Amino acid sequence: MRFLNRIVLVICILMPLCSINSIRSFSINTGYEVKSISEEEAQKRKSSFQIFLKNTPAKGESILQFDVNDDGKIAIVTEEFGSLKKHINVFSSSGSFLYCLEFYENGPIWVEWDSELLNIMLGMIYVVNSSGNILEVFEVPYTDANNRYNYYLKRESKSVGDTTYRIVSFFNVPGGTKGKLIVTDPSGSTRVIYDSNPHRTIRIFILTTFILILTIFAVKRIIFQYKENKYQLDNYGKIIGSTSLKLWQKQRR
Repeated sequence: MRFLNRIVLVICILMPLCSINSIRSFSINTGYEVKSISEEEAQKRKSSFQIFLKNTPAKGESILQFDVNDDGKIAIVTEEFGSLKKHINVFSSSGSFLYCLEFYENGPIWVEWDSELLNIMLGMIYVVNSSGNILEVFEVPYTDANNRYNYYLKRESKSVGDTTYRIVSFFNVPGGTKGKLIVTDPSGSTRVIYDSNPHRTIRIFILTTFILILTIFAVKRIIFQYKENKYQLDNYGKIIGSTSLKLWQKQRR
């Protein structure tokens, strides 16, 4: 009986220790308010979100958002036109291509640097290393603070020290789709880090112009048809009115 009591005592001592060892601890540096999730939920999220490592940058894609870390590394989120395919293109401070992460996502996406790691926000935050491995997953509650941080990350111009990074639209059209990231150093010199394929830019311009011309033609056609129908209705009303008046006058005679 004494031996059995000792076994029970040992089990009671070891169980809390095992629980302590099973606690998931991962430090994250983010501007979001986050919550930890269970190991089971984290594994499920990791297995359902596939990331592919590419050794060439994505070309001919519009820029959705970008971020720069303290060392000047640049992460540029791009989207393939008419596709769910997204890329995160990473460049060094000198503009050399380092790696590209490819994945498929339908919703909005934000990315931020956490030292040398990337926090990819897709409703949940996926902490990813340079090999495309998901190290941890965090829940991001829907709060006003998190919404404000989304807008903060989406800004088109960012500075690290005296160096400025900004994204501009095709043909520098205000509010247009972004297609180029430009870096301005302290001396005022500029260089382009990412530029969408110029042929794609031309195609977009031609397609946009064609759609605009069709829209203008369609609007003019609708206006013309409306005026013509209105004219015919007015004339028809006059004819009916004139005929009715003549019949009424004839009956009175």
